[in-house]
Amino acid sequence: MIALLKYRIVFITLLFGAFGSALPALLKIDELQWYYTSLTPLLALLVSFLISFLIKAKWNIQLRNRLKIAAALLFLLLLVAVFFHTRLYLDATFRYKDFTGNEKSYVKGEVYTPLAIEFKKSRPDITSDAVLLYEGFGGPEGKQDVWTQESIDKNILSLIITYCLVVIIFVAALTLLSEILSQRYAKHKRHSHTTDDAGDIKKTPARIRQKISVKHLLKTTKAGKQHLKK
Repeated sequence: MIALLKYRIVFITLLFGAFGSALPALLKIDELQWYYTSLTPLLALLVSFLISFLIKAKWNIQLRNRLKIAAALLFLLLLVAVFFHTRLYLDATFRYKDFTGNEKSYVKGEVYTPLAIEFKKSRPDITSDAVLLYEGFGGPEGKQDVWTQESIDKNILSLIITYCLVVIIFVAALTLLSEILSQRYAKHKRHSHTTDDAGDIKKTPARIRQKISVKHLLKTTKAGKQHLKK
């Protein structure tokens, strides 16, 4: 535990790097794979360094309590950000199953092209985007003919921005908690050393302690220094 707190920035960066690499496989969305894989560890590293640098102040109870409140608020914001990102993901993507039975997610647009509108009017039985692409446009490769490229790019950008917000808030909350825990362990370690030193002094025989006290008194007082010179 202490080793993890000591190298907390490296640990958080590696943790979110693995998360960013695994997320595209989990969601089965190849279009955003590069953004998830590259942006996640970079954001984790930058946010961890920034927060650790900003809170390098004299540690006290007031600062610790403020960090606890900030961490709690960040976790609440994280829930809100995850909710909005999930809702946007469900609204801005569609799932398509190919001939081999593999199902993947693709980013769609919000504005249909005139060609897609005419095709939908001729086929009122089509109720899903996947069927629309399969029946009239040759699959996901033809989605630019179904939605305008501008609306597709807008949804991609919105997904990236909301995902980055989720990562930034999550990393910030974990970094604050790790800073609080590291200071707590450091304080506990210093207290243990002080207790051990006090115990060693108590274990010293009384005669030796008395000699040490007398010698220290002679060194620190003016009369004692004159006595030592003689």
